[in-house]
Amino acid sequence: MTTSRFARGLAPWALLAAALIAPATATAADDPAAEQLRKEVGKKGWIVMALYAQEVEAKRRLPDDEAGQADLYLMRPDGSEMRNITNTPDRHEFFARFSPDGKKIMYRRLRKSKEIEHDSVGTQGELVVANSDGSNPVAYGKNGEYPWATWSPDIKQIACLEHNEGTIRIYDFETKKQVKQLPSQGIFQQMYWSPDGKYLCGPAEVKGVKWCIISLDIETQQATVLTKYFNCTPNWLRDSSGIVYSCRNPEWGRKGGKGEPYGYTVFFAPAIEDRLRAVGAVYKKAGYMKADLDRLGGRSLGEAVAEGMIALARSIGYPTTLAEVPGFTDAHIKRALAAAKDPKLASKPQNMPIPMTAETVDRYMRPILEAARTGRFDLIRNMA
Repeated sequence: MTTSRFARGLAPWALLAAALIAPATATAADDPAAEQLRKEVGKKGWIVMALYAQEVEAKRRLPDDEAGQADLYLMRPDGSEMRNITNTPDRHEFFARFSPDGKKIMYRRLRKSKEIEHDSVGTQGELVVANSDGSNPVAYGKNGEYPWATWSPDIKQIACLEHNEGTIRIYDFETKKQVKQLPSQGIFQQMYWSPDGKYLCGPAEVKGVKWCIISLDIETQQATVLTKYFNCTPNWLRDSSGIVYSCRNPEWGRKGGKGEPYGYTVFFAPAIEDRLRAVGAVYKKAGYMKADLDRLGGRSLGEAVAEGMIALARSIGYPTTLAEVPGFTDAHIKRALAAAKDPKLASKPQNMPIPMTAETVDRYMRPILEAARTGRFDLIRNMA
């Protein structure tokens, strides 16, 4: 089975899940901030996620042909009470979402013989609806139907993204009859419905730039650009006042199976000071950094926030450099640099907060990857 791309996305989470259970308990006890956070969120609901069953059992990454099927797991936010809720040796289950009332989950189900494609997880296989504990799974549609489905707040409707058609279709959940259609305004995956029922959000292509997060007013069909450049997996705050999302590392940052975000944080520091201050405040409140953010700027601000990110990773026993990732070699860096120079991917580096071209990859991208491998910030060069 060739599921290498998906495996690279799942493997770090499998390792993190394992680290959060027994081995991390002692570490958290030694870190007052981590222990306080664990107690605060530990029993607040559940996390549903897709992991490779054999990797969870082995508590380490396995070769693709040994990883087995992707199953759905439930876990408390503190890593406890983790359990497999699908356990189907002949099928993959992935891309799971809770219903707004927490009583149901929907997910995609695919034959194990098929490869899971990272950017198509919301379209592959069949949509399945089950109880939140995984019981009573029922196929909602055929293969490929109801892509990127997301529940309405009252669970009476689902919105589905037909990316190839550039449309969003809204269906009555019980009858499966279409009740509304609107333009997608560039959204191409990972769509979510706001808790107040007024908006949809998702990564979109805006004026030729992909991975911009937008909100889409369902009534007026007007889009508002919320973020630009390499952002993904948005979801709404419970009061619909804003969204949370991931600042997406470029593809080459993940070639070794784990992209180290702090290298890019430092490199982009002069262009993203406002976001660094916001993120840094979170790490400081949690006790992972002591620097006075108001007195820092540019590179020094980026390095301070990067230190906070490393402290958090270290507190849960997670690798803090690429060199600590099993199987990582210099060959991964070479492939990453080659990918960065690929003309087919030119739009990615050109749309970074600080644009980069194939001609500047060796001067600036190589030191970033070397810094991620060694943990040495001094290797990173800032553009003038």
